[in-house]
Amino acid sequence: MAVVCLHWDLAAGIRELLGRHVDDDRLRDAWMRAEGSTDWYQRIADALDVNLEEASKIEYHCQSWFWVHWVHWVHWGHWAGLTAERDRRELRNVISGFYSAPPMSTVWEMSPNVGLLDPEFVAFVNSSLASGPGGTTS
Repeated sequence: MAVVCLHWDLAAGIRELLGRHVDDDRLRDAWMRAEGSTDWYQRIADALDVNLEEASKIEYHCQSWFWVHWVHWVHWGHWAGLTAERDRRELRNVISGFYSAPPMSTVWEMSPNVGLLDPEFVAFVNSSLASGPGGTTS
């Protein structure tokens, strides 16, 4: 039970942090300038035909799908706890469909924040995208 609560607390904290970046234009702008990420946000903006502010909001929103949503880890957490092949196929289907369309596909391909994820999870997502919906690659 303590592990579950810890994950929920951690997830809630990450969700809150990402939400602040989506909602607070000044914080997000200061963060982009401080980390020197304006150029890659502009590349995302150009790819999605939106402005820089919209691109940064979209990227942070996509991160919330990669990392957390509501009170639990969504895609990474689902992947990390899988034991049955049937569950892996279900998640592979969700990821191959959801991550293959903009803006998720654009952010997945262009955001350096994807590099912060577990490398095995990144490989799982990439192989899911390569196999397409209903694919069987593991």
